[in-house]
Amino acid sequence: MTRTVPKLDQGENAPASLADPKSTEKTVSIVAPRFWHGMRFTTYMRLLRDGRFRVDFLGLGMCIAIFFYSLVNSVFSLIQRLFWGRAIAQTKIQPAPVFVIGHWRSGTTMVHELLGMDENLAAPTTYECFAANHFLVSEWLIKPIIGLTMPKTRPMDNMRSGVDRPQEDEFAICTLGAPSPYISLAFPNQARRFRELIDMKGVEDSVIERFSEKLKHFCRALMFRHKRRLLLKSPTHTGRVAFLRKLFPGAKFIHVTRDPKNVIPSTIRLWKSLERTNGFQIPEINEPDLRRYVLETYRQMYDAFEEQTADNTDDVSTIRYEDLVRDPVEYLKRCYQELDLPGFESMESKIRNYFENTKDYQKNQHHLDEELIAGIDEYCGDYREKFGY
Repeated sequence: MTRTVPKLDQGENAPASLADPKSTEKTVSIVAPRFWHGMRFTTYMRLLRDGRFRVDFLGLGMCIAIFFYSLVNSVFSLIQRLFWGRAIAQTKIQPAPVFVIGHWRSGTTMVHELLGMDENLAAPTTYECFAANHFLVSEWLIKPIIGLTMPKTRPMDNMRSGVDRPQEDEFAICTLGAPSPYISLAFPNQARRFRELIDMKGVEDSVIERFSEKLKHFCRALMFRHKRRLLLKSPTHTGRVAFLRKLFPGAKFIHVTRDPKNVIPSTIRLWKSLERTNGFQIPEINEPDLRRYVLETYRQMYDAFEEQTADNTDDVSTIRYEDLVRDPVEYLKRCYQELDLPGFESMESKIRNYFENTKDYQKNQHHLDEELIAGIDEYCGDYREKFGY
């Protein structure tokens, strides 16, 4: 059984900004892992409760399947705590992590994968993020099963996926029960939650405490396993630089930018894809509302980023996606130098091989209508001026 995910909206009613006549549909198996598959039973019940158990009929199979997964997760989580709980709690997160930040669809995944080849850094894998509660004890059994059910490419684009590929830590802390804007994907027809975590303004102390505790726990577990500096990546961290500096003194940030005329339509498409594949409801997508949400979130994120980095850029290195694909060795080398990161010499051949192996990658094509162009000019004007777009 599969759930269809349009690669791009098509047909006579498709918005002109996103229509692509060459697009085809992707299908995602109902047994393929979603964000929620790694949750413990109590975390999963809280997710359903917060969604008022409003599960559509077509989402019922996934809901039931995750229920049984949650029981298994709870058992493995208990085993991990019994064996390694004290050791993880005592693990120091030193040196502080390197964070790859930037808006969704800016090229952060590419940078994460490139830096993930550095033997001095450890990026969390898809399995570690999926099984954030118990990856230390369960990998031998569950990882092969997850590997068989995962699609070969991501549903929102043509990037390769796999259990051992680098993954967003936001998914992991969401699985652990931390508050996150991604929670809203479970019940997309309800009001979006935790938007304040985009810029960390007006966040309740209890939410900050819970978020911090889950993120640090995941980082400790990764450090306990890999014993190397962590390489974390999530677009949601872009407006959290000040918060992350406080949580991890000495953290470094590699900031990726890209032309908003590519980023905005691609992000609109991303949210449609994520809601359709991860939601327990069939999303009632309102195109104008979704566009407004994406544009407002863009401004919210970058207003916070500018405010938090205006007086201190010593720990932030910015790289334009367009420069990266033109000369990846030169511009990544510059990032290493600006952040005083060791070991770039061993990376050059790996970077060239990466681009050689991905030269056939097909980028999604987007055709912007006048309304969306006007919105990008209004909401992203400062960004475009600062970063040369």
